[in-house]
Amino acid sequence: MRYAVIILTDSTEAIAEYKRAERHRRRREQLRRQRRWYFIKQKLTGISVLAFTAFAVWLLDGDATIAVLTVPLGLYLVFSREMLITNNFYWQTKEREKRGTDFGTVWRDRQPALCAAEYRDTCKSHRLR
Repeated sequence: MRYAVIILTDSTEAIAEYKRAERHRRRREQLRRQRRWYFIKQKLTGISVLAFTAFAVWLLDGDATIAVLTVPLGLYLVFSREMLITNNFYWQTKEREKRGTDFGTVWRDRQPALCAAEYRDTCKSHRLR
Protein backbone atom coordinates (compact mmCIF):
# COMPACT_ATOMS: atom_id res chain seq x y z
CA MET A 1 0.00 0.00 0.00
CA ARG A 2 2.85 2.37 0.74
CA TYR A 3 4.24 1.82 -2.73
CA ALA A 4 0.87 2.66 -4.25
CA VAL A 5 0.80 5.95 -2.37
CA ILE A 6 4.30 6.80 -3.55
CA ILE A 7 3.52 5.89 -7.16
CA LEU A 8 0.24 7.79 -7.06
CA THR A 9 1.96 10.81 -5.57
CA ASP A 10 4.71 10.56 -8.16
CA SER A 11 2.22 10.30 -11.02
CA THR A 12 0.29 13.36 -9.81
CA GLU A 13 3.58 15.24 -9.55
CA ALA A 14 4.42 14.10 -13.07
CA ILE A 15 1.04 15.28 -14.33
CA ALA A 16 1.52 18.64 -12.61
CA GLU A 17 5.02 18.89 -14.09
CA TYR A 18 3.62 18.06 -17.54
CA LYS A 19 0.95 20.76 -17.20
CA ARG A 20 3.57 23.30 -16.12
CA ALA A 21 5.75 22.35 -19.08
CA GLU A 22 2.79 22.60 -21.45
CA ARG A 23 1.85 26.06 -20.12
CA HIS A 24 5.47 27.11 -20.48
CA ARG A 25 5.62 25.79 -24.05
CA ARG A 26 2.41 27.61 -25.02
CA ARG A 27 3.62 30.86 -23.46
CA ARG A 28 7.00 30.55 -25.19
CA GLU A 29 5.24 29.95 -28.53
CA GLN A 30 3.02 32.98 -27.95
CA LEU A 31 6.04 35.16 -27.19
CA ARG A 32 7.84 33.82 -30.26
CA ARG A 33 4.86 34.72 -32.47
CA GLN A 34 4.63 38.19 -30.90
CA ARG A 35 8.33 38.75 -31.47
CA ARG A 36 8.08 37.61 -35.09
CA TRP A 37 5.17 40.02 -35.76
CA TYR A 38 7.05 42.81 -34.01
CA PHE A 39 9.99 42.47 -36.39
CA ILE A 40 7.70 42.12 -39.42
CA LYS A 41 6.08 45.43 -38.43
CA GLN A 42 9.52 46.99 -37.94
CA LYS A 43 10.66 45.89 -41.41
CA LEU A 44 7.42 47.15 -42.98
CA THR A 45 7.92 50.49 -41.24
CA GLY A 46 11.44 50.70 -42.69
CA ILE A 47 10.14 49.87 -46.17
CA SER A 48 7.43 52.51 -45.82
CA VAL A 49 10.05 55.10 -44.76
CA LEU A 50 12.05 54.26 -47.90
CA ALA A 51 8.91 54.50 -50.04
CA PHE A 52 8.07 57.84 -48.45
CA THR A 53 11.60 59.01 -49.29
CA ALA A 54 11.20 58.05 -52.94
CA PHE A 55 7.81 59.78 -53.09
CA ALA A 56 9.16 62.92 -51.40
CA VAL A 57 12.11 63.11 -53.80
CA TRP A 58 9.72 62.76 -56.75
CA LEU A 59 7.36 65.35 -55.28
CA LEU A 60 10.19 67.85 -54.67
CA ASP A 61 11.51 67.49 -58.25
CA GLY A 62 14.71 65.65 -57.35
CA ASP A 63 15.66 67.47 -54.16
CA ALA A 64 17.01 64.55 -52.13
CA THR A 65 17.89 66.45 -48.96
CA ILE A 66 15.29 64.47 -47.04
CA ALA A 67 17.03 61.26 -48.09
CA VAL A 68 20.04 62.16 -45.93
CA LEU A 69 17.97 61.27 -42.84
CA THR A 70 15.29 58.88 -44.05
CA VAL A 71 17.35 56.42 -46.12
CA PRO A 72 19.70 55.43 -43.26
CA LEU A 73 16.72 55.29 -40.88
CA GLY A 74 14.72 53.09 -43.26
CA LEU A 75 17.65 50.76 -43.93
CA TYR A 76 18.38 50.50 -40.21
CA LEU A 77 14.75 49.57 -39.53
CA VAL A 78 14.75 46.95 -42.26
CA PHE A 79 18.08 45.22 -41.51
CA SER A 80 18.48 45.64 -37.75
CA ARG A 81 17.85 42.82 -35.30
CA GLU A 82 17.44 45.25 -32.43
CA MET A 83 14.05 46.32 -31.15
CA LEU A 84 13.78 49.90 -32.41
CA ILE A 85 10.05 50.65 -32.36
CA THR A 86 8.69 51.30 -28.89
CA ASN A 87 5.25 49.75 -28.51
CA ASN A 88 3.60 47.58 -25.84
CA PHE A 89 5.57 44.47 -26.81
CA TYR A 90 8.83 46.41 -26.51
CA TRP A 91 7.99 47.61 -22.99
CA GLN A 92 6.77 44.15 -21.90
CA THR A 93 10.03 42.63 -23.12
CA LYS A 94 12.11 45.22 -21.29
CA GLU A 95 10.08 44.65 -18.12
CA ARG A 96 10.60 40.87 -18.36
CA GLU A 97 14.34 41.38 -18.81
CA LYS A 98 14.44 43.74 -15.81
CA ARG A 99 12.52 41.29 -13.60
CA GLY A 100 14.60 38.37 -14.83
CA THR A 101 11.57 36.34 -15.85
CA ASP A 102 12.79 35.46 -19.30
CA PHE A 103 11.30 32.01 -19.90
CA GLY A 104 14.43 30.46 -21.34
CA THR A 105 16.60 31.20 -18.31
CA VAL A 106 13.94 30.44 -15.70
CA TRP A 107 12.97 27.10 -17.22
CA ARG A 108 16.58 26.00 -17.70
CA ASP A 109 17.39 26.55 -14.02
CA ARG A 110 14.49 24.47 -12.68
CA GLN A 111 15.19 21.15 -11.04
CA PRO A 112 13.32 18.10 -12.41
CA ALA A 113 10.80 16.34 -10.19
CA LEU A 114 11.86 13.11 -8.46
CA CYS A 115 10.63 9.84 -9.89
CA ALA A 116 9.25 7.11 -7.60
CA ALA A 117 12.59 5.26 -7.32
CA GLU A 118 14.51 8.41 -6.42
CA TYR A 119 11.81 9.35 -3.93
CA ARG A 120 12.06 5.94 -2.23
CA ASP A 121 15.85 6.22 -2.09
CA THR A 122 15.75 9.65 -0.50
CA CYS A 123 13.01 8.85 1.99
CA LYS A 124 14.78 7.29 5.02
CA SER A 125 11.59 6.56 6.90
CA HIS A 126 10.38 4.45 3.99
CA ARG A 127 13.54 2.28 4.05
CA LEU A 128 13.33 1.73 7.80
CA ARG A 129 9.82 0.26 7.69
